[in-house]
Amino acid sequence: MAKDTIARFGGDEFLILVENITDIRDATQIAERILKVCKKPFYLNEKKVFITTSIGIVLSTDETKNPSYFLRDADIALYCSKSDGKSRYRVFDAQMHAEAVDRLHIEMGLRRAHKLEMDVVAEGVETIEQLKLLQAIGCQQIQGNLFSAPLTSAQVTTVLKSL
Repeated sequence: MAKDTIARFGGDEFLILVENITDIRDATQIAERILKVCKKPFYLNEKKVFITTSIGIVLSTDETKNPSYFLRDADIALYCSKSDGKSRYRVFDAQMHAEAVDRLHIEMGLRRAHKLEMDVVAEGVETIEQLKLLQAIGCQQIQGNLFSAPLTSAQVTTVLKSL
């Protein structure tokens, strides 16, 4: 006998584990029923309340047998659903994971570039040529083509002094 489970996972996030799903259509039908029920208003302290629901779906595979990967993939699908708009569901696919990893790399590049900018402010830029060079270095950092780690303050000073 299958035992489905629902649990509160975070502030407004819930996890539903449904056993014996063999076809993605079964999972999407359940998601559609949940969305339909959640669209209906309800009363809270005599006030009509409406909620929206976003659902991320991931099917169990050999790779997602690891609980942390399973939750990671469900979370990625959930946030893709949220970015699509209100009251939707998304089924996880490998492309979602690749896009999430790409966004993380861009974010890390932006953080490195911001660190470089802060170092430049601390060291002081004296000429337009220095600023242009450091902007180019910052762009390279964002792309991840030049440095694997942020420039240190000493490296920024060396670059500035070499101009």
